[in-house]
Amino acid sequence: MEYAVHVIPIGKHHEPCLPGLHQGMPCHKVILLNGYDENGSESSRQMYESCEDQVRQAITGLIDDIETIPIQIHDYQSIIRTMLELDNRLKKENYNPKYYINITSGTNIVAAALTTVAHFINAELYYILDTREKEYHNGEEVARFPVLQIPDLSELEKIHKTVFLTICEQSISNTDLSRRINCSKPKLRYYTRDLESWGLVSSVIDGKEKYWHLTETGKLAKVWIGEPIIQKKKKPTMTHVKDI
Repeated sequence: MEYAVHVIPIGKHHEPCLPGLHQGMPCHKVILLNGYDENGSESSRQMYESCEDQVRQAITGLIDDIETIPIQIHDYQSIIRTMLELDNRLKKENYNPKYYINITSGTNIVAAALTTVAHFINAELYYILDTREKEYHNGEEVARFPVLQIPDLSELEKIHKTVFLTICEQSISNTDLSRRINCSKPKLRYYTRDLESWGLVSSVIDGKEKYWHLTETGKLAKVWIGEPIIQKKKKPTMTHVKDI
């Protein structure tokens, strides 16, 4: 069972920190990433502390497990390292973490670091749109972004790539997939199972047949590992100038 962890950077205002917790995403634990410029003013420090207090007050009683982790908001590598250490710690505690990362608040460096690390852990990004400029309904202000979790390239054999590229954005049956790549169904099961575990493909059963299709992450991966389109270059034509 996945252990849903919301990662929320603390910024200047508490409002962008909250909507993602109420819009259909599960939540077992909240991580508040709080950091302010140590060279900044006392008023800046108080602003960040006040924002964290308001977030805690708003979600206390809804979420039991709330943890604050300090970060260096201008240190890209340090933020990535902090997230990887968190992931390792939760896994050692026998959790299976799935992260929902709010990239609305905090500095641009924080957002960049969280976006980068999301590709190496089981994560989804989301952003809270500005409700001051437009009115949203039914959670439309929460923009969710699938993340390509980069698989271990040492495990991405040529046959995996062949199977993956054969499963186009439209569904393909297991029978047709087996026939098109000339692979028996028992062997094919190993490759599709790997692709499914990486979150690149999913399947549905229709009658007696299984159909495969790309996930949203898989559609991104197709661009990443897909075959490049090579256009044939036209041969230059020789022009002859007649003597005058």
